[in-house]
Amino acid sequence: MKEFLMGVEIGAIFLVFAGIIAGVIAAIYTLAKHDLFWTFTEEGTARAIMKFDGFHKFVMQYENCKLDEKTWDISICGPDESKKRSLFGGLKWVGIPGIKSVYKYRFTWATVKAQKEEREQVERRTETIKHIFVKDYVYLGEIKGAETKSLVPLDIDFLITTRVVNPYKSLFRVHDWVNVITSRIEAYFRQFVSLLEYEELISRKQQMNGEIMQALEQTGMLGDEGKFLVDYGIRVKNIEMRDIEPVGENKKIIQEAATKKWVASKQYDQILTLADAEVERIDRVYNKIKKLGDEGLAIRTLESIDKAGEKQGNWIIPVGSLKDVVQGFLGKK
Repeated sequence: MKEFLMGVEIGAIFLVFAGIIAGVIAAIYTLAKHDLFWTFTEEGTARAIMKFDGFHKFVMQYENCKLDEKTWDISICGPDESKKRSLFGGLKWVGIPGIKSVYKYRFTWATVKAQKEEREQVERRTETIKHIFVKDYVYLGEIKGAETKSLVPLDIDFLITTRVVNPYKSLFRVHDWVNVITSRIEAYFRQFVSLLEYEELISRKQQMNGEIMQALEQTGMLGDEGKFLVDYGIRVKNIEMRDIEPVGENKKIIQEAATKKWVASKQYDQILTLADAEVERIDRVYNKIKKLGDEGLAIRTLESIDKAGEKQGNWIIPVGSLKDVVQGFLGKK
């Protein structure tokens, strides 16, 4: 009986402790959901912690990466450091409510999401958020009415792949960093488009992605010493033209004309290729005939007569013996 009562007592104590632990976990979870004392930080994001509305620090959850607490630069960890894991994962300490708080701000952006259909779906969002992406993210830039060399207005969509490498600069050194970067790139796009015709833009669409990246680097926007990285803490990894469409009533006419011009250029290239092949064939054949002399001319003549007889409706009229025919073509009596 004594042993039974002792077992019941131990079981009760265990249940009490389990209940306390479960209660603590539930309380922390509830508080973290409301950013009180703790906060949840999703993988690939960082959050700014404020102290009386002034910046205090960042908390980040990004595997194999760490934050420099002096400069707030994000660096990739080495092989040994990458094995370290945060004990509580995305649960981060904020501080005493009223003194410490999670920074939140209004953010507007557009991106594309892959669909089962060929064309991606554009997603536009304006939200009050508490995080900043520190992983690669693709943003959509839209240009309205960019004019070509011949003043054809175009709507252009382009995709920018970016990565935040210093969240402090991105949030507190520039207002609305996505809008600032897309506006700078848009200004260059307009200048670039004004030097070309619509047909050139269509035919060189893929090639121009690299040209635009290179040109922006030369202007001091991109690269390790570029303004986007040094001033805003943003590394632009790729710029890609997504869509180019004429604007206005003549949209269909311009597109059809560009298509016809493209088809004509392909046909022209094909004709040139065939012509070059025919020149080479003739050169090889008749050089051989010249080397064979009269015998070569006779063989070539007989081949021509034979091919003429292959076509339906052609008549071959003998005018003498085979020897006479050959000699007639050779110009001998």
